[in-house]
Amino acid sequence: MFLDCAFAKEVWGLLLHDFQISLPQQNSVSDLFATWSASYPKSIPPKSFWRRIWIVLPKFVCWQLWLTRNHQIFKDVQHSPSQVAAKAKALLLEAAQQQYFKEDFMLRPKEKRWLALEPHPRKYRISPLKASPNWRKRETDDIFQSWWRTQNLTTIFFDRESKGNPGAAGAGGIIYFTEGLSTISFAWCLGEKTNNQVEILGLLKACHISKEKRAKDIQVFGDS
Repeated sequence: MFLDCAFAKEVWGLLLHDFQISLPQQNSVSDLFATWSASYPKSIPPKSFWRRIWIVLPKFVCWQLWLTRNHQIFKDVQHSPSQVAAKAKALLLEAAQQQYFKEDFMLRPKEKRWLALEPHPRKYRISPLKASPNWRKRETDDIFQSWWRTQNLTTIFFDRESKGNPGAAGAGGIIYFTEGLSTISFAWCLGEKTNNQVEILGLLKACHISKEKRAKDIQVFGDS
C-alpha cells in the first residue's frame, strides 16, 4: 500500500521528481525509514534545516496514503495522486513552520524551491508556563495511576483546539513524571492558528517542559 501499488508510486514520483530521485526498492516501510536519509543524491550538512525536512518526508507521505485509503474505503471519497502528494507536502511544511530556525544558508536552490518557505522566528516563545487551577491530580489510586507507576516513564497527555480551523487556538496538557507523584499541567493561548499547528506546538511545549525537568524516557499520548 505504501510502496508497491501504482497509486503510491505515482505519489512518491510527484514529490521526488524535482530531485531526479526514484523511490528506493525496499522490502518494508521500516527499511525505508531506516535507509531514507542516505537516499538523497547529495550530502546534507548534519545541522541543516533541509536534513530535518528530508528525514521526516517519508513519514508524512505514508501517513497521507493511509488516510487516503481510509477515506476511500469508509467514506467512498476519491483522491488523485497529485492531491495526496500536495496534502503530504502541505502538512510537512505546516509542521516545519512551527519550528524555530534561523535562515539556512546551506539550502540549495532546488531545496528552496521545493520548500517555498521563508524561515522566520516563531511568534510564540515556548517557555511561558501557565498552570491551570482547575487541573489537579486524581485523589484516588485509579487504574491509570497504578499502570503509570509500573512504566517508569514520564508520561505526556496533550490536546488542542482551534475554533474555526484556523481560528482562536490554544493547546494544553498534563505531564506525569517518574519521580513519584510529581505532575505539571499547562495551558497555552496561541492566537489564530490551525488545528495542526497548535497540535504540533502543544507537543513541542510538553517536550520542552519535560526536558527542563531532566526527563529522559518519555511516552506521549495524543488523539491526532
